[in-house]
This record gives sequence, C-alpha cells and structure tokens, in this order.
Amino acid sequence: HIPTLMKLLPVEMNEESNNEVTTTDKLTMMNYEPEEEEALNMIIPKYITSLIYGALVEAVASENGARMQAMDSATSNAEEMISDLSLKYNRARQGSITQELTEIIAGANAIS
Repeated sequence: HIPTLMKLLPVEMNEESNNEVTTTDKLTMMNYEPEEEEALNMIIPKYITSLIYGALVEAVASENGARMQAMDSATSNAEEMISDLSLKYNRARQGSITQELTEIIAGANAIS
C-alpha cells in the first residue's frame, strides 16, 4: 500500500526505449490517417481515461484485499478466543465437579 506518483501528461519515453531506435527508424516517414493532430486528439483522451480507470480498479482491488485480510484476522482472533473460553469453562466445570465430590465424600465420612 505504497502510494506512487505517475505523470500523465506530457507523455515521456524511457531512456532504454530511446536507445533502441535506430537512425533508419528516425528517418522513416509515416503517413497518418487521420492527420497526426487529429489522431492524437482521439488517442490522448482514451489513454488518460484508461490510466485513471486502471488506478481506480487498483484502488478497489486494494480495498477488497484489505477487507479480506481484516476479516481473516477477525476470524482467527475469534477462533482463538473461543478456544481460550472453552478451556476456561471446562476448567471451571471440572473444579465445580471436584468440589461437589469432595463435599459428598466429606459428608459420607462424617456420617460413618
């Protein structure tokens, strides 16, 4: 859950990808249909929309992951608490039974 900053515009290329471009690739002319500016006007809003959508999807996934982890922790703590309380209940019940038996035996010995 580490927040990161991502620059959306202007789009920057990595240094590694710039090194891979050869001089012949730089000289190759490309024809755009529609024109370059019109193509960019269509591509850039979709690019930004997809980046924002991806960030929102990651946020929802992160929230659901945190909720699942919290529920798993709560279930684990509840199971541990049930186990501890069952042990305490059984010890108290055993102590009560032992005390009753001791009183019955003491009463029988007093009569005899």
